[in-house]
Amino acid sequence: MYIALAPIARVALLSPPFADLSYALPGYLPADAFFIGQRVAVPLGKGLRVGVILSFEEEGQGMGAEEGAFTLKPLVWPLEKEPLLSSGYLDLALQLAHRQSEPIGRILGSLLPAGLRTTQTRIRFFGQGKPKDRRPKDFALMPPEDCAECGRLWREGKAEVSRAGRNPLDAELCVLASDPPWPVSPAAKAQTALLEYLLEHGAVSRRKIGEALGKSAAPTLATLAGRGLVRIRP
Repeated sequence: MYIALAPIARVALLSPPFADLSYALPGYLPADAFFIGQRVAVPLGKGLRVGVILSFEEEGQGMGAEEGAFTLKPLVWPLEKEPLLSSGYLDLALQLAHRQSEPIGRILGSLLPAGLRTTQTRIRFFGQGKPKDRRPKDFALMPPEDCAECGRLWREGKAEVSRAGRNPLDAELCVLASDPPWPVSPAAKAQTALLEYLLEHGAVSRRKIGEALGKSAAPTLATLAGRGLVRIRP
């Protein structure tokens, strides 16, 4: 597995114009968050596209971070934590591209299913309180400090890219973040019941909590997560 050690990535777009383009790595994620064969969201024109990282270049090798009046745009966000495509798969796609005189992006775009070629996905971050969903296009509008916080959570394994057919009610686990006694009002019986349930059962999915404690468990869980008494994790 080749990990990025340089600030420039060569990316094959999976949709028209199927070009190979160079992008800088974003400052809010470390270089080792990117891999050859990994899908990434990249800017193109006024929108975003999905591409696959083909290679890395050191600044000054080929096209540097700046060349003349041109400054490379940064990648937006990785769409998986491990590379989707192996080196063997990429080599095969490159051979097909040469034989058919087509860009490798067109070959990859024809091989991968539609769900892996769209930026219509969400990244779920598990920080303090209730998990937050971000779309790739949100990062262009977020202040740098918020991007940096998302980058921190990604590095610490506290973020996930949503996958089709994967229900967060089943995938996300709830655990106690503090031991009793808890700073909960005696009148807040729903909060106490949920805390005691987690104390007895340990890490439990959100769905199981709902089945055990009823529909009112969802807002109660959000309240306790916001207070730091319960932690929701992937």
